[in-house]
Amino acid sequence: MIEIVKGLNGLLTVKKDGVFLLSSYDPLKEINKFINNLQVKEDEFLILFGLGLGYLSKELSKRYKVYAFLPFPEEKEFLTENVLEINSYNILQIIEKELVNGKKPRLISLESYKKYFQNEYSEFEKMLILNTKLAVENIKVSSFFIKVWFFNFLRNIYIGLKRKYRFFVSVNEKTDKDVLICAAGPSLNENIDFIKDNRDKFIIISVLSAYKTLNYFGIKPDIIFVTDGGVANSFYFDDFPEGVVIFADIYSSSSFLSKVKNDVVFINFLDEIENPSFMLCDPSVSVSAGKWASKITNGKVIFSGFDLAYSKIYGSHSFPNSFTNPFFKKFNRFFRLENYLFGFLKRNDLHFSDKITNKQFQLLVENIKNEFKNFYCLPNKTGIEFLNPIDKINFNSSYYSLTTLSLSERKLEINKLLNKLEKKEEIDKILIKEKTKKIDIEQDKLYKKIQFLIDKIRRQIRD
Repeated sequence: MIEIVKGLNGLLTVKKDGVFLLSSYDPLKEINKFINNLQVKEDEFLILFGLGLGYLSKELSKRYKVYAFLPFPEEKEFLTENVLEINSYNILQIIEKELVNGKKPRLISLESYKKYFQNEYSEFEKMLILNTKLAVENIKVSSFFIKVWFFNFLRNIYIGLKRKYRFFVSVNEKTDKDVLICAAGPSLNENIDFIKDNRDKFIIISVLSAYKTLNYFGIKPDIIFVTDGGVANSFYFDDFPEGVVIFADIYSSSSFLSKVKNDVVFINFLDEIENPSFMLCDPSVSVSAGKWASKITNGKVIFSGFDLAYSKIYGSHSFPNSFTNPFFKKFNRFFRLENYLFGFLKRNDLHFSDKITNKQFQLLVENIKNEFKNFYCLPNKTGIEFLNPIDKINFNSSYYSLTTLSLSERKLEINKLLNKLEKKEEIDKILIKEKTKKIDIEQDKLYKKIQFLIDKIRRQIRD
């Protein structure tokens, strides 16, 4: 039980289960003594575990950049404007931002807070370490790919204007259909028969690298999700299914999108055009697909093939895929020739068991556990279990009932969904309004926008 009471000198202090967390006489004097013993380096930013009833955060924020985690809700009223609350939703973004600015996180806590909120402190410390590692990995990737993302951004805008792609804004209404997301892990093959038998019960979203597997077994997805910005995505162009809508990140491979003739919906264009980040928001296309699926449906979001591990028996990807060739029955990085080419088993970040995973996969699992805690998965032998499994045997029972739609009805459902996803009055400001308009007028507008962005980037580099 938390109690905020007046101390002997009239200042507020705090008790937990009858024990004072701050001095019962002069809490401010106690805080100042604690601060005087701190030695903060210039390259550190501070993350407080607890505000010290506002005394600690107020004094430190006069000198340093301060964020604070609140171990009990009563401290919320002592949070000031210059101290930002840090939590599981914004911690990764904050750490990335500060690391890019050359600052390292330092966790600070009063001993009393650390002692009497021991479990909360331990969990927050783990979360801080995890997200710091993840932020470092993201920055490494960003520094390597930022040029690719920049050119994809410009080229996708140009191609989108010419081809009248849909520049997705927001979701006004949701569908009631359940969404099945097919990722490219080997467990996708384990569930192919089940997916075929129950095809009409889902809106199926396939990540780009999984569509060949689905196509081989005669399963046509409703939506293909694309976020990867690499030019290697061009390999997926062969036998690409017609009539399937592509949901794409504005930074996704322009090389791939320029080749397909399918309708394209840019999921994050308006957010990025206002303040371009020139980087992907999520480290995995499957994570992006899961987030967007939850925005467009009131039903269940179910994964298949989201393994985040490789199998010694089934390989690293579902079969067949874009790298399948006559010499291999399935794409498996553990085959000798492929291992020789890719050097996969020489990596020093692998964790070996019956399932082979790595640090990046493990970080990803920990980072999305809370966000995806209400999501489901089809059972699998090869993947890491962190989602709620669907009981396939009782799939058609009253416990889990779905409405079956015909192919024509499903297409109508998808069209209705896409119409709901548009805010036409805003999109018309971006798309060419009249067919008679000359394309060079639109190009001129685009070039001005590009020049503005280039100038902005140059200023950021100089700064």
